Amino acid sequence: MTKGSTQLEFSKDDLCVYTVSSKQYWKSNNETLSHIAAETEIPSLRKHIINLYLKERKKVVYIYVSEVWGMLFLLTSLNQNKENDILKSRFNIISKDLQKGLEAFSEHLEAACKTLQDYLKGGVQEAEKTCVQVIKQCTELPGVKNYQGFHRTLKAICRNYGVYNSAKFGPFNINYDLSKPLYQKIDQFSERILQFNKGRRTSMKGQFNKIKLSLTNIIDEPLPTKSTAENTWLWKCRQNFMKTELTALLNDLTRQIIDRKQHIYNAAVLSVQHSMKPAYEEAARKKGVGIVPFMQRILNEHVEQLKNKLFKDSRASVMEQFNNMKEKLEEEVRERMNIILNLGFSQWSGHNPLPDFQNELKWINPTWDEVKDSSDTD
Repeated sequence: MTKGSTQLEFSKDDLCVYTVSSKQYWKSNNETLSHIAAETEIPSLRKHIINLYLKERKKVVYIYVSEVWGMLFLLTSLNQNKENDILKSRFNIISKDLQKGLEAFSEHLEAACKTLQDYLKGGVQEAEKTCVQVIKQCTELPGVKNYQGFHRTLKAICRNYGVYNSAKFGPFNINYDLSKPLYQKIDQFSERILQFNKGRRTSMKGQFNKIKLSLTNIIDEPLPTKSTAENTWLWKCRQNFMKTELTALLNDLTRQIIDRKQHIYNAAVLSVQHSMKPAYEEAARKKGVGIVPFMQRILNEHVEQLKNKLFKDSRASVMEQFNNMKEKLEEEVRERMNIILNLGFSQWSGHNPLPDFQNELKWINPTWDEVKDSSDTD
């Protein structure tokens, strides 16, 4: 069965801009303020949030009901309580195609890994060229005379390891600014490979669609015309089970990738922050009048000394996170597909009969039809 997840991926249609006050939004339930809220975009925002929530809940319900529906078909078919040669022959055919699918998926992940390496190589080169200028821009604000008030801000930035939101000078994130060229490459890679709102052949969604289509076509192949009604019914039960489990598996993999994308994305800036930590701590210890130039020199010299290593380490951290995801995905696909196949072709001969699930199957069929129709119209 699928694992729950709070990780979501939105399409451009889901991301809308509403000009509202957050205080007014939360107070808008108050009857005395509701007429004021009605004149703003708060009702539209609330409606959009509800629709977005319902859209995601529909996906969860669809996967859950489909899995229960498929499992009931499997359990019902197991009560035949005898060996069936049809299942044995079909198992051999599908297991070979499954192995081809697993190999193709591994090759796709390996190609994606190489693509990310190539993207990051360019990002590292650009970051090494610009880092000295970037650190100077972050620590030398134009228009600030005699560093008036800026010494407190710079010290706060160093105490917070490169990140600070100044009420006077605005937000600072030196770590991100230094690693920005890498992030431009990571964004390009994510848009091409890790997006699930587009089904390009090079993307993960495109690869999942390819796997699903290939295996579904094989599973859907009809039995020989001379097959008995009993065998035809049995194979239909197993088809329903395997197809719903395949859909659930690919949904789980999608959720895992969306979750791990955040770890991949954070790896670059966290690596830079770790490498800059000694300089931040040394600069934060400076005290007295006129300390800003000393703090600036510490940060500038640290970047200058480390620039040939700083971003290569950052790239290595990103690749480590991606390779961890790659290994987990390969393991998950292999294990789950083998489970689906073994359950889909399992036989119950010689064992005590299972409970009769016919009533449960009749009960869930209308629910499944309703959920499926709702999903098709979305």
